[in-house]
Amino acid sequence: MSVAFIDGPMLTKFVDDSAAFEKCIKERFDMLDVNKDGVLSRNELHNDINDVSSVESALQSKEEEVMIAKAHGFGNTPVCIILQTDSLLQKVV
Repeated sequence: MSVAFIDGPMLTKFVDDSAAFEKCIKERFDMLDVNKDGVLSRNELHNDINDVSSVESALQSKEEEVMIAKAHGFGNTPVCIILQTDSLLQKVV
């Protein structure tokens, strides 16, 4: 775990950099796709169900919506946040 300060513009910039964002989503998908068949089964998602950020990242469009919602919620004010090692927000900082 680590602690970082994140604000809305940082999140928006990350999502807007589509190449970097898509690379992160693909890495997360590949991590969840245990049998490497290119499809996430219920079992694969169930194995990681306790990590909400991993489940959300299975669908890029939903992850983008989540990140933009966080950006709007943070606004321009830096927010101190505790990040898990595998958190997608780690890529922002």
